[in-house]
Amino acid sequence: MNKQQLNKTYATEALNLWRIAFAGDAEFETDFTMKFFLQDDLWGHSNCWLDKGKLVTTYFSLNVDLLVRGKPLTGRYIDGIATLPEYQRRGLVTKCMTDDITSCFQKGIDLMLVDPSRDSFYRQVGFEFAIDKYRASVNLDFFKTDSTKTDYHIKVDTLASKTLQGDYKAINSWLWEHSRYNEMKWSACYEDIKFARNDISLAIAYDKNLNPKGYMLYEPDDNIYIMSIRYTCLEALDALRHHITKLPNLKYCNFSSLPPDFPLEFLVKEMSRPEEAIKSIRNNTRMARIINFSNLLEKLIVQPPKTPVTIQVKDELIPQNNGFFSVSPEGQVQHKTNTEDDFITIDIRDTAPLLCGMTSAEELYYSGRISISSSQNTTQSRHQLPDPIKTLATMLPKTVTYNPDEYLAP
Repeated sequence: MNKQQLNKTYATEALNLWRIAFAGDAEFETDFTMKFFLQDDLWGHSNCWLDKGKLVTTYFSLNVDLLVRGKPLTGRYIDGIATLPEYQRRGLVTKCMTDDITSCFQKGIDLMLVDPSRDSFYRQVGFEFAIDKYRASVNLDFFKTDSTKTDYHIKVDTLASKTLQGDYKAINSWLWEHSRYNEMKWSACYEDIKFARNDISLAIAYDKNLNPKGYMLYEPDDNIYIMSIRYTCLEALDALRHHITKLPNLKYCNFSSLPPDFPLEFLVKEMSRPEEAIKSIRNNTRMARIINFSNLLEKLIVQPPKTPVTIQVKDELIPQNNGFFSVSPEGQVQHKTNTEDDFITIDIRDTAPLLCGMTSAEELYYSGRISISSSQNTTQSRHQLPDPIKTLATMLPKTVTYNPDEYLAP
């Protein structure tokens, strides 16, 4: 068998492989999937395994633009990982992944992202959940139905229709500049393919001056399925709420992707029976892998320490991430092979939720995922927080890490 770069000449074979590998988990409509496969920018960093010319594994890897803690970064999104059943458990995907991690380090990629079907595999190569997300189901009996006097109005069409696409893009462009969440810009192949979706409705809220202020992507059914709801002001959210109440024969409103701070109470008329009104569950799906710890730490520090703090990182795949990293009061990070200072020890996996802001230094310490060198030979305190952990918590405070991008590819 041989590993090589994947290209569009394998599009038909890739579709057949996916149908076998994902049998029972996903369905792939031929025309839509082939439109996706035939786009040029899908294949730049993708790889595959062949056995005597037969395609047995696909591995897609694409560059994406990110905002993490409001800082612009370059990331690599991993997708389309599939192996024929008889070739599984031979390390084929692991080889693709480790080679890609090395390539990302050499090319200055800040971090890798994936939405896994099996998170245990990705933890073995340094990934951890780093983006928070919720899904919720709201009983329409509890939905606010009052008609707010407003100058806002709604236009609706399919996502594939060109009539609303410009305003949809304008809202996303504004949010890239102003959103408090972690935004992501997909590669062109993902952006283009979403506009082939005739099965998804797009509702846009406009103010009295016809400026687009919010949108909702949804699948109209017996129970509405909302895959994205975004707004630049509460007036737009209220207009979208009112649009939902006018859709016929609904019993539940299902949100597939919400931030932890989404104001569900803004939609519900009473919360005296929350167990009947709303069912919400944490639904973290995105994992991250830190590629260059030193560079990314220096970029994402919110408040430099008043006195230097040293962090020891352990990374089995990237040698440059191993060792001691001293952070100065100027916010500069210096890599050392040894230190005489007291230091924090952390595995590369746990740097992802820490740097991105999903998990605080305190939470990592109290759960035993990071430790302090001076206490390695004693019991780690459950009730007292060491000064280096307090400093790290100030450097990298916890924040809302929600990423609202819409995955609309096959």
